[in-house]
Amino acid sequence: MTLIKQLPSEPLRRFVEHFWLYQAAETACLQQVLLPTVNVALVINLTRNGMAVFSRHDIVRRESLSGCAVFGPLSEYCHILPQGSAALLGVQFKPGGAFPFFGFPLGDLENQRVPLEVVWGDQATELRDRILAASSVAAKFAVVERFLQDRCDPAALNHPGVRFALAHL
Repeated sequence: MTLIKQLPSEPLRRFVEHFWLYQAAETACLQQVLLPTVNVALVINLTRNGMAVFSRHDIVRRESLSGCAVFGPLSEYCHILPQGSAALLGVQFKPGGAFPFFGFPLGDLENQRVPLEVVWGDQATELRDRILAASSVAAKFAVVERFLQDRCDPAALNHPGVRFALAHL
């Protein structure tokens, strides 16, 4: 099992806590628990075009998602049970940091997981395809970083209210 984290460069560092890549062989895939958090995460499955997530209330009923999903803030934990080998790439946003990339209040996604295609349309598939084509972990992180830089609303970078809120969180 491998977990690699990388900090983004500026100006993304104001909004993104880190990028991460999780890889595990089939024998190492154990149930993962996502703990409650105010942060929003972007998760991209690199082994298959889909994910299964289980709530804490019903570990029998699974929620099927596409290969790219946005995980909203969690007030309760949930389970991810990989089947087979696993490779997931993620973006962990800082509290309030996801707004410039999505354009709507992500508190609306509390305890929800949404396929990224619902939010970004074909750009979600394009992002996943570019990440899959990248030959190294560093190249995969670079693809995500460039994509987010292009997607970021420039007004949000300098909005004094956003800077104030992020500094005080």
